[in-house]
Amino acid sequence: MTEVHRSDAPKNWSVCSSSFRSCRAFSSSSSSRTMTGVKNFVQAASAWTRNLYSCEINPRPHVRRHEGPPPRSPCDKALLTKTSTTLAAVVAFFTSRFLSPFILTFLPLVQLVQQATTPAAAITYAGKPHQPYPHCLEKDVVIRNAGRALFLNMGAFGAIEGCYNDDCTMTDKFAAPDFETCINMCYTIPECTWWSFGTEKSDNMTKCWIRVADDGREELGEGSGFVSGAKVCLPETVKEYPMGNAGCWIDGFDYDMCCDPKFGSAGNTQCWDGHFSHERCCVSPEQIRR
Repeated sequence: MTEVHRSDAPKNWSVCSSSFRSCRAFSSSSSSRTMTGVKNFVQAASAWTRNLYSCEINPRPHVRRHEGPPPRSPCDKALLTKTSTTLAAVVAFFTSRFLSPFILTFLPLVQLVQQATTPAAAITYAGKPHQPYPHCLEKDVVIRNAGRALFLNMGAFGAIEGCYNDDCTMTDKFAAPDFETCINMCYTIPECTWWSFGTEKSDNMTKCWIRVADDGREELGEGSGFVSGAKVCLPETVKEYPMGNAGCWIDGFDYDMCCDPKFGSAGNTQCWDGHFSHERCCVSPEQIRR
């Protein structure tokens, strides 16, 4: 049989056959030495802890009983520091030798089990759990201004009528044919978090109102025709509205550079040539009509 020599084995087991039965005694001896080391470490740590506690709670001065330098007290600071350093090294060794492999092996498994058994946090809005579309729509609810209206250039996204003061370049509302238009507009605008859709009595137009919060929430009577929703209330068919004509924005040009209202009704003249113009680029080809 093949023989395996272990230089670190005891003399009476210096030669060990490849048979498990012959090597089992050596393995038991190694395990015994390991357990003895652990036991000694625990005893040393306990003694050091008792000494430290005694020194902090009831320090005792050195008692000189003979000539020469006094004996080193368990409360000697240098001795305690040296002992602490030694114990820290021992703890580090045992941690890297025995605990680290266990942690690296089983911790990922524990995390996977925890993730699989922990329910996902529910998305909430208006104090209620978020429901899938269309159950998340809130019928007969309107989100009024209450200082949370979002005024911006809705004309850039195709709004052409029903705007605040008839100015779609700075408005929180616009005429729309259906509430799906409100969903798309809120999805397009990063600041939008809520929207409402209904008929404004002053002009009898169906409109969208864009909000940054639902502070102005008001529940109306049944059959009001109003419906509201949060930004997270989305169908799979939701789409983002482009700013102006997306086909114009090449070579570093964009809507803000060429069509911002600050440039006036003609836009930024430096953007236009025989092919590109304000009429073609600044007016969205997807105009929103009732």
